[in-house]
Amino acid sequence: MEPDIRAAKTVLRAEMKARRAEFSEAECEESSGRIFARLLTLPEWHNARTVHIYIGALPGEVRTLPIIRWCHDNGRKLVVPVVGKGGEMGHVFLAPATQLARTRWGGLEPRDAEPADPLTADVVIVPGVAFDRSGNRLGMGGGFYDRFLSTVTTPKIALAHAFQIVDAVPVNSHDRRVDLIVTPDEVIRA
Repeated sequence: MEPDIRAAKTVLRAEMKARRAEFSEAECEESSGRIFARLLTLPEWHNARTVHIYIGALPGEVRTLPIIRWCHDNGRKLVVPVVGKGGEMGHVFLAPATQLARTRWGGLEPRDAEPADPLTADVVIVPGVAFDRSGNRLGMGGGFYDRFLSTVTTPKIALAHAFQIVDAVPVNSHDRRVDLIVTPDEVIRA
């Protein structure tokens, strides 16, 4: 990675993480609810029977547990990412009774869940720290999602609070874009 791009990513990631940390839980819940309502209007969402989704639990991260509950209540299969012992991202089915546990990063992951093929998902809900209107995405810096998204052909939908939309996200050739970004106020089709 070019040093200038790496430095620009580091600066933007730190700025966005600070903004997420300042976002109160009430603000986060309200914004997440509006994002979920907008997500429900998308044809890509209506056509999806299997959904790959992250479990949003980090400070300021778009909350996805209401979406997960909705999927369970409406007969959708769920696949969620997990970080394996070797540091690689794996994927498991998330059933309604699956127990969640805190990760060392403060997120939530299922324990003792059945492995899943993520490429069976009809849509992939993608986390991120910042996005631009071209669909460029800045993640947490581990490259997990970029590697995964390089294999995905189904619609990739990011969920973002309004402040996470920036003029330009610095990118490298290995960075992967999303197709849509759902915010509390709009749907951005990249």
